[in-house]
Amino acid sequence: MDKILAKKDFPRWLEALGNYEVYAPQLIDDVWNYELAADPKAVSLDYPQTAIPAKKIVFPQREFFFEFREADTDGYELKELLPEGKPTVIFGVRPCEGKAVTLTDLVFGGEIRDDYYWKRRNAAVLVGLACANPPSANCFCLSVNGSPHSKEGLDVLMTDLGDQYYVETRTDKGKKLVSEGGAIFHE
Repeated sequence: MDKILAKKDFPRWLEALGNYEVYAPQLIDDVWNYELAADPKAVSLDYPQTAIPAKKIVFPQREFFFEFREADTDGYELKELLPEGKPTVIFGVRPCEGKAVTLTDLVFGGEIRDDYYWKRRNAAVLVGLACANPPSANCFCLSVNGSPHSKEGLDVLMTDLGDQYYVETRTDKGKKLVSEGGAIFHE
């Protein structure tokens, strides 16, 4: 399902995603990183490579696995703390990051499956943004056998066409996300 989205309608799409936690690149203290998008009108997809990749949302650097407390009887009680797996959308994922996520999927989905990772990963929709400018010094798409327009690991790939985006859905999660926008998308 390929669609066209006018850039002026991009904030309306974000507003339509009220059931999701929405992350997008944001400039804070002169550094671009993925953060919760509190104000859809303030989100811009005109940014360089982020300092920390989008995978930090599905694979945080720190998390709690267990909780200990004294039991009523002798000893302690141990409780596993699995993440909630809230529906999440990550906008502006570069194609190299999408490809890198597929490699992370292999690590955490092999013989021993990491339920902490997969709870977040299955709840996440990755919306990529193809690189339109020449690669920066921080680009690594070729290092992961990708390209500035690679689609691997992404649920949706957006390509900047000036005053609009070409929006290509790649998965069922991507199709559902685009359908949330309704009439703001055009053929």
